[in-house]
Amino acid sequence: MDGQAMHADDSEIRSIGIPKNSPSLAHKDEDDSQAKVYIEPTDRGLLTDEDSADEDDSGLIDNLSGRQLTGNAEAVFHDGRRTTEDDCEPQLSGNDKAISNDERRTAEDDGAAHSSSPINSYKTPKWSLGTSLTPGDCMFPEANYAKYRDFTPSDLFELFLDDDMWNMLVDQTIIYANLKGETDFLVTKGEMKVFIGILIVSGIVPVSSRRMFWRKSSVTRNEAVYQAMRRRFEKIMQFIHFSDNSKLDTTDKYAKVRPLVRHLTKKFIDHFQPVKSLSHDEEMVEYYGKHGCKQCIRMKLIRFGYKVWCLNSDDGYLVTFDLYQGRTYEGNEVNEKVFGKCAATVLKNIDSLSEDKRSLPYNIYFDNLLTSFQLLIELKDRNYGATGTIRANRCKHCSLKSVDSIKKQKRGTAEFATDKVNKIMVCRRMDNAVVLVASTVHTNNASSKVRRYSQSEKKNVKVDCPKIVQEYNQHMGGTDRQNQNVNKYRIGIRGKSGIGVYLLG
Repeated sequence: MDGQAMHADDSEIRSIGIPKNSPSLAHKDEDDSQAKVYIEPTDRGLLTDEDSADEDDSGLIDNLSGRQLTGNAEAVFHDGRRTTEDDCEPQLSGNDKAISNDERRTAEDDGAAHSSSPINSYKTPKWSLGTSLTPGDCMFPEANYAKYRDFTPSDLFELFLDDDMWNMLVDQTIIYANLKGETDFLVTKGEMKVFIGILIVSGIVPVSSRRMFWRKSSVTRNEAVYQAMRRRFEKIMQFIHFSDNSKLDTTDKYAKVRPLVRHLTKKFIDHFQPVKSLSHDEEMVEYYGKHGCKQCIRMKLIRFGYKVWCLNSDDGYLVTFDLYQGRTYEGNEVNEKVFGKCAATVLKNIDSLSEDKRSLPYNIYFDNLLTSFQLLIELKDRNYGATGTIRANRCKHCSLKSVDSIKKQKRGTAEFATDKVNKIMVCRRMDNAVVLVASTVHTNNASSKVRRYSQSEKKNVKVDCPKIVQEYNQHMGGTDRQNQNVNKYRIGIRGKSGIGVYLLG
């Protein structure tokens, strides 16, 4: 379950189970109208070339398939209540007489049961107030971009979409056309490049309907597109394919675009020039058609579409990614069981790097949906620094003051606790809201001033900001930067190919 937009205090959240086929979410009281609804991809993917909405219509909740409407879902209400349990980490209220996942896993690690777990070094923590963690300072090679400096934009584009990809795209499109009875249909590599070029133009010069590019009116007609390709565009749009439908992996809900995903992932990694700081976060890819993996996340800017786990550098370069389908495809089931489905994608994305790049001592940043002490220690054991905001119920015994107590302090107030056994430092700081950050690499060995607007003084003032918070704020935005860059020229022509057309753009 997604859960990334939760802002309620963890101690106020209760888990209420809903049977898989229950239509409970279809009937809500008026007071619950502001609920955030999260839909889990169904176990049986809906593989279809049909689009449930007209080309130029916006997405509606009615376009969700029956399997989605009867599948697992979660609602988070304005008062903090929520339905079903989080698939990443169960949230327990103070009255629940059960141990948390952190406590359960600690107990397992202390006993014989830990021998089958990938976590072998996490021990019972011993917390003390203050900072006593020695900051990590591993040497990291400087990124070398020299070979790319003289490349034109088209040269850079062809680094990722090379002849192998074009040949695969042409072959699979012809195979699909023949399967549909169009035995005379042929397409060349040059025509396919023109087709993709028109898709890119639709992001630079968006129109409400793709057919406007070819209309007689000079107001909407694009002469470059009109002269490059006409009716052939519609034919290619009808048949474009990335894999053979007769040889699909039925366990993979993204089987139709998997060859393209693997090709792009390899190219992204090959041309990645390693940098010290990487961030792991999620991105939504807009899509309104039918597919079992389509998500409805109400509080996101993109409400309907596919969810993608991304590993990015600070400047927004996409190092590698994983398409979410309710479980980690070709992932580690043990990692999913121990860390949760979402957090396991951090390890999967790192493991997908080539051996020479995977061995470097990165600092990795992620948000509170993923952060747990187990994940921090696992990354530390792999020689990576790890920093992330963390939910309060995942570090209940770290000797810090309560949230209510620190809320009464002035802005900029921060306190620290250190686990001397596992070498983890936790900082709780009062800013616009109370934030909790955990790290295995950053400490409070330096603190500086940041500017904030004071409502009481009606002016900007400077408040203290510890290094651990500064580093998190500076390096966590890689995926958001990538999303911002893509949204500037996101492909405007939507079609049945969905995620595949997005990846090409």
